[in-house]
Amino acid sequence: MNAQGWLRALLGIALLGLVASCDLLRDVWSDDEAETAEQAAPEPEPLHEPQSEVASAPPPAATRPPRERPAPPPEFDPRRLVGLDKDETIALLGQPASVRDQPPSTVWTYKTRDCALDVFFYMDLATRAFRVLTYDVTTDGKSADARRVCLNRLRAASRAP
Repeated sequence: MNAQGWLRALLGIALLGLVASCDLLRDVWSDDEAETAEQAAPEPEPLHEPQSEVASAPPPAATRPPRERPAPPPEFDPRRLVGLDKDETIALLGQPASVRDQPPSTVWTYKTRDCALDVFFYMDLATRAFRVLTYDVTTDGKSADARRVCLNRLRAASRAP
């Protein structure tokens, strides 16, 4: 490309930059100011250059609206477990990490690296089905906050694919 071709390419890029900056300013101004600016600003004359000699610049990037963060899942209340049968418990928490018989109960354990939830199933004599009667949460921390975090991690882990 000769010097005249480079000059034309640079002028084309400068013109695109000018047009792009006008669009950005128009977004910042109010509607009334933008209309006034549009009436006062002369339209740039198009270049009648062969496309092969003019360097093409990529179009200005479209601005995207900021991403909204998904709402955090609701707090998991372990009291919801009481009365559930085994299928309902699996639907809520997924498969347990371990199962052990501890007559007269069956204990399912759900674990993360720093806490565990033991769910105790006892036979409901009226229906002859095992249902959750109680649960026990064990955490590294002894605070109510540590317990809440543990339960929410267990619940989130059950929703993981």
